[in-house]
Amino acid sequence: MKSPSPRSAFPRPWFRIAVGLVAVAVIIATTWLVWPRTQPLASMPESFPATPGKSQIQERFAKLSTSYQEETRQWVQKSLAARTEAERSAIKPVDHDSYAQRAWELVKNAPEDPAALEVYTFLVTQFSGAAQAKSAFERLAGHMTDVRLGRHCHLMAYCSAPEMESYLRIVHKKHSDEKVRLEAGLALAHHLRWQVLDRHARTRTVGQVNNLEFLGTEEELVLIEEVETICHHAQENQAETPCLTEDDEGLPVPTTMGKVAKALLDSMEAVDIRRLAVGQTAPEVDVTDSTGKPLKLSALRGKVVLISFGGQYCVPCKAMIPHERDLLARMKDRPFALFGLDRSESDQVAQLQAFLKKENVTWPVAAARSDSGRDYFSTWKVHAIPVFYLIDDQGAIRQRFDGYTEPTVLIEATETLVREAQK
Repeated sequence: MKSPSPRSAFPRPWFRIAVGLVAVAVIIATTWLVWPRTQPLASMPESFPATPGKSQIQERFAKLSTSYQEETRQWVQKSLAARTEAERSAIKPVDHDSYAQRAWELVKNAPEDPAALEVYTFLVTQFSGAAQAKSAFERLAGHMTDVRLGRHCHLMAYCSAPEMESYLRIVHKKHSDEKVRLEAGLALAHHLRWQVLDRHARTRTVGQVNNLEFLGTEEELVLIEEVETICHHAQENQAETPCLTEDDEGLPVPTTMGKVAKALLDSMEAVDIRRLAVGQTAPEVDVTDSTGKPLKLSALRGKVVLISFGGQYCVPCKAMIPHERDLLARMKDRPFALFGLDRSESDQVAQLQAFLKKENVTWPVAAARSDSGRDYFSTWKVHAIPVFYLIDDQGAIRQRFDGYTEPTVLIEATETLVREAQK
């Protein structure tokens, strides 16, 4: 069996677009609850004989989960089929609050039932912002001797709630079973890689409000090292231990902890901010500018390059445009190139063209984001704009300037590198 790809080592993060979020919900439910389709929830009996080997709560939760899965699937299909915003708005949404409440009612007074752990996992992964999920987190703390917890940990890595990172850390350190501790560790590594480091931010709770806050450089380096430590430990101590993961379609795939760890480590390069340190080779930029011409950073090797990250509605960015124009004129006929990456997406080129014409921007500028998920702002860890990266003639990062930058500072730094290039 082939080793899983970095994305298939654990499921993809679902915080990007609404439809994607709901689609992942379907995948999660399908993966760990494989029950036959059943009647709609509204026609479910309040009680019925339990199947041998299953508690009545397990039976009812199976029907609840299957109903949620089916209703969500239908909502996704209808949303994708809608041709207008009006048609999309007319589609009846899934009542997530109702499902969360019904799931919690099943185990609220039965924490010892065999279904309780599955219900708690369902709540914290599907409804992380609901009050019932908060209660489920509290109950999960009592499962530090339950060996079944390991097979649920990788599902918990989806959750972006602040409590999830803390909970996985506790299971990783304190669970009574060594295999579960390692499974929780890999889930934590996945959570940090895809939920935190991929965004260069983590969710923090301030009072009753969850805020997404960008990581400081030192904090980010600590988390990178933690992911690497967990993965190296798995490779060295439990490389052949079997475990389950999912492929890109959400289907279960048997693999080993060593392969999961390797896939995570292989994926770290894309988010490792150490690659943006001074002296490192700059990440590739390969785009089409607003005029339809190809723009590739590596093709400019031999020239000093200034990359300007900005946006059409950014006042400091607009204030820098005259200085960029002056710098380009000053460096005429010398080994220097200037290009911009705009925060707009690839389907907003016409709007970008109008802006560039109005501001008399004559150098190449490209939309830095695309509907396929490409985002050079994330790749270069640019959160607030403007930001300037100065690349030397060998393709190495030499300086980064954040915010409005004094023209004399930018000219001096650029002049120094251009002189080096000319020598």
